[in-house]
Amino acid sequence: MKKVFLGLVAILALIVTPALAADMPVKAPEAPVVSPEYNWSGFYVGANAGWVDSSYNWRYTNPVPVTCCAPFSASVTDAIIGGHVGAQWQWSHIVVGIEGAASAFVNSSWASGAGCINTAPAFVCQIQPQEVETLGGRLGYAWSNWLIYGDGGGARSGVASRLNAGGITADNTESTYKNGWYAGAGVEYVLMRGSFFDLIGGVEYQHIDLGNQTQLSSLDAFSACPPGVNCRNISAKEDLVRFRLSVKWNPFAPAAALAARN
Repeated sequence: MKKVFLGLVAILALIVTPALAADMPVKAPEAPVVSPEYNWSGFYVGANAGWVDSSYNWRYTNPVPVTCCAPFSASVTDAIIGGHVGAQWQWSHIVVGIEGAASAFVNSSWASGAGCINTAPAFVCQIQPQEVETLGGRLGYAWSNWLIYGDGGGARSGVASRLNAGGITADNTESTYKNGWYAGAGVEYVLMRGSFFDLIGGVEYQHIDLGNQTQLSSLDAFSACPPGVNCRNISAKEDLVRFRLSVKWNPFAPAAALAARN
């Protein structure tokens, strides 16, 4: 009798246990923790460094005699260092901003070309690029920690020119600033998110066109041409690639968003 009772208990346990298990609440699996989308809105300041290739064309505007001088073209490559500051706002994945930047030439090399003056072949025409300044807008597309953008606006750069023979300057112009435009593109990545500031790295390319400008000559006492005969019309273009490191602060981010980032 005892054995029969134990057998019935075992059979009942086999029937009841699965039913009870089916009625027990099941804990849902925890959702994976997803890092919030980065907000590119805010103000930023940073430093940049890279290379620039400068191309120039030189043509005398009123030479005497007319056959004395040949058009002269030259280019020079140099390293640049500088800084930038800007502000931007993000709507969904679209980022709109404004930025000003300035870069100085490290070596300040002269672009040289011989034979530009047929009547005095010993003289070499030389042009020296100087600092580059840009101010314009940015339009980009952001996803997560990445931002790809295009930019463009106004550009300004100093340009000096001279004639040189054996290290002796025979004709020098004061450095003049040429105004033009620039257009480019770049990509940035958030290197570090902080409680108050973020660190962003990037690389960009810009093409700068400074147009044409007439430079007056010291040989003509810097007078116009005519009556001067040594004025030159100089056009300048620059292509630069630079690496960027920026510190960004977003005063518009709510406290909850700041807490979620950390």
